[in-house]
Amino acid sequence: MIRVVIVFFVAFLFCSEKNIHTFKNNINEGYSVKYKQDNIMTFEIPGMGEVRQGGNRVQHLEYLGKQGEFFLVRSTLSKITSINVLGGKVKSDYDSQIINNIPCLLYIDMNGDIDHLEAEQEYMEDIFKTEYMSLSIANYIYPFGKNAVDVSIGDSWIEAKDSIPIFLDDSGAESKMSISSTYTLDKIKNKKGINIAYISEISTVNCEFIMSINGEYMEGLQTGTFNSAYRFDIDNGELIRDSTSGKTLGELTWTDVSFTTHTYFSSSVKKMK
Repeated sequence: MIRVVIVFFVAFLFCSEKNIHTFKNNINEGYSVKYKQDNIMTFEIPGMGEVRQGGNRVQHLEYLGKQGEFFLVRSTLSKITSINVLGGKVKSDYDSQIINNIPCLLYIDMNGDIDHLEAEQEYMEDIFKTEYMSLSIANYIYPFGKNAVDVSIGDSWIEAKDSIPIFLDDSGAESKMSISSTYTLDKIKNKKGINIAYISEISTVNCEFIMSINGEYMEGLQTGTFNSAYRFDIDNGELIRDSTSGKTLGELTWTDVSFTTHTYFSSSVKKMK
């Protein structure tokens, strides 16, 4: 009888361990992955009309190992197509073409965030910041935060970050964003022998917003919510898909005119074969 109880207890522990998960990206030296990315942001400016900014691109990430206190990742954007429409007028995508197929080195800190980046030419760095340090913030080690540890199906966890520096244009002007996210592990499916986690996220966002429009800075406070759905390859430690949408309400000033506007965001990321 005692032997039966012991066997049952060991089996229970084994099953329990199999049903809990810790989510972390594969950051092994030599690992590489490609993603197709799409994003769009729209809002209205009184007297000008609709502003639409976004586009699509392919991102190739190559993990180069650790250098001092940082993990080094080489990121290359290619096949860049930009959308930049101001009040019905299409602006040039010259900046995007400057960085097309040009690698950039990302210095990732121990928390998985970009500490700084380096470009081949210094003048490219402000352009790269709008790609890598903007509203679509990626964590290169902990895709769902450092609290995604020993998680079971149905569990939720909270991640919060304050005063994250972000760059909304290539002027170098720094906005600050604070975000609080609740993640939930909704389910796990086995597809062709690979365990895929389905994770949802609901976020509240506050952003001290500054952005150059036609040479004049638009400033103010944006607040809103975002919803995201992810698929994550548990066995290989890599994101498969990310779909995000959100809306903010902004109290903004531009050319000495104060106004209120809604900003709408949507983005998608999909791993390429």
